[in-house]
Amino acid sequence: MVVAGGAIGVTLLVFAFRRIKPTLRSGIAIGGYWLALNLVLDVLILVPMSGMAIADYVYDIGLRYLLLPLIAAGMGIVARRSAQALDILQVPSGGDLHR
Repeated sequence: MVVAGGAIGVTLLVFAFRRIKPTLRSGIAIGGYWLALNLVLDVLILVPMSGMAIADYVYDIGLRYLLLPLIAAGMGIVARRSAQALDILQVPSGGDLHR
């Protein structure tokens, strides 16, 4: 389940970074939003349904959610650096490489 969730999360991040500028800041913002959303939904729905104590929830499930902002921030950094590298390698507008 963790691997499937990670694969879905990374796929969604790829789609998100196609629509917004990939940076460390945007990665932290997206990851922080997903972290908050997951924690709120879990505390409102999952914890009461499962009967878990909050401490058990944090230990078993909640700490994994810290990966969301970490992965998103890392992807933002890598995507931005890749975009900058591609800008440097682009051929001049006239198509002449010997300028």
